[in-house]
Parts: sequence; structure tokens; C-alpha cells
Amino acid sequence: MNAHIFDENISKTDYGVGVVEKPPTRATTSAAFVEPIQSPTAEATEQAATPSEKPKKKLRDEAHEKIESILNTRTFIVIAGATLLLGLYIYNVISINRLAGETEALRQKIDEAKSINVEIESELKALERSERIGREAYEKLGLQISTIPPIELKAK
Repeated sequence: MNAHIFDENISKTDYGVGVVEKPPTRATTSAAFVEPIQSPTAEATEQAATPSEKPKKKLRDEAHEKIESILNTRTFIVIAGATLLLGLYIYNVISINRLAGETEALRQKIDEAKSINVEIESELKALERSERIGREAYEKLGLQISTIPPIELKAK
């Protein structure tokens, strides 16, 4: 429907856009030299082809099919390869995250062991003090610190 802006079949709207009120009529001719155009059918195309063009067309069709099969195979291989690489990448990311979690758990265990080790060392130092040893010896065994000075032995 090609309507011209100056046709009488078109009216203007508020926005200045033309609206077709009635479809334009198609002019028909009764001339003998005008024939309706028909699209060529497959049979007409094959009949128009000369015998030398038929093998070329057959070869062209075979080549086209081979190219399609190669492209389909290549496309499949490329997509399969990309999928495999993406899968490996995702697996590696998951493995790295899992290992990072395990590493963090082990670091926490090491920190706990270090803090326990510090507590035990401080307790050991408290037990090794001479004041505590003297007090325990007096209370449990009744031993006292001697007030008599020690005797020095002279070596010959």
C-alpha cells in the first residue's frame, strides 16, 4: 500500500501522520502485451538448465553438503571443547575454594594448638619456681631450708 501524501484517500491526524481512509485501487490494464509475472518453479529451472550445467549443479550440491557436514562437525567439536574447558574451570574454582576452606580450618587448629602450648609453658614455668618447690617440700615432706651455712670441702 503505497499511498502518496497528496492523495485524497489520506487524512491528517492531530500529529501530522497520514492515515489511509480507504485503500487505493489498483489500476488494471487490458493490454495484450502485459502478462502476469509468475515465479519460476523448480521444474522450470531444471528444464532451463543445459545438460552441461547439471553435473556442475550436482557437484556444487555435493560440495555444499560436505561443507555443511564439516562445519557441523567443527562446530560440535568447538562447542564440546569450550564446554569441557568451562567444566574444568568450574571444577578448579570449586576445588580451590574447598582447599582454601580446609587450609583455613587447619590454620585455626594450629592457632588453637599454639595457644594451648603457651598456656602449658606458662604453667610449667610456674611449677618450676623455687618458692613453690620450697613451700611444697615444707608442707608435704616437712623439709625446711637449713639455717646452718654449708660446709666447704677442700680438694687435695
